[in-house]
Parts: sequence; structure tokens; C-alpha cells
Amino acid sequence: MSVSTGKTASRQQVPVFVVVIMVIALIGFVAWRGWAALAGPAAGKLPPPPVQEINFINGKAMECKGDFTKLNADDQAKVQSISRGFGPASMASTYRRLSKPKE
Repeated sequence: MSVSTGKTASRQQVPVFVVVIMVIALIGFVAWRGWAALAGPAAGKLPPPPVQEINFINGKAMECKGDFTKLNADDQAKVQSISRGFGPASMASTYRRLSKPKE
């Protein structure tokens, strides 16, 4: 059983402007974190295009006239590594694109 002394503890009230400042700070913090989460990383500079590999594929496509089997084993291996396993398709499509008449 609790004993009441008859005295009530005096409570200090927080001023209204402090509550308003804290609410504004909380909304600002939540907005800042939301923006940081949804904006994603800053975009960096793009790497240069692989010009040497593109020129090699273009040259070999014209040399073999799009037929991958006409390339020697070393060139086939390099084309396969550049095109990540799509050597025959790469040669055929590159040859078609390069031999198409310019409009």
C-alpha cells in the first residue's frame, strides 16, 4: 500500500517554441535521411569506350565476311573473350551492319 504525503511534485512544462523547434528538427532529419536513401550514389564519369576491341571486331568481321569459322583459332578465342561467348553472332551482326549500304 502506498502512502501519500499530500504533496504533489511540481512538473516543469516545456515551452511551446521548444516543442516546435524539436518537431521541425525531426521533420528535417527524416527528410534528409529519406533524400539520402532515395537519391542513390552520385553518378561518376563513364569509362572510355573500348575502341581497340571495337576496331578488332569490325576488322575481323570484314575479313571473314561474318563467318566465324573462317577465323583462325587465336582470333576465334579473342573474339569469344571480347564478345563474352557470342563470337559467331557478333561476327555475323557486325558484318551485316558494316556491309549495309549507307543511306
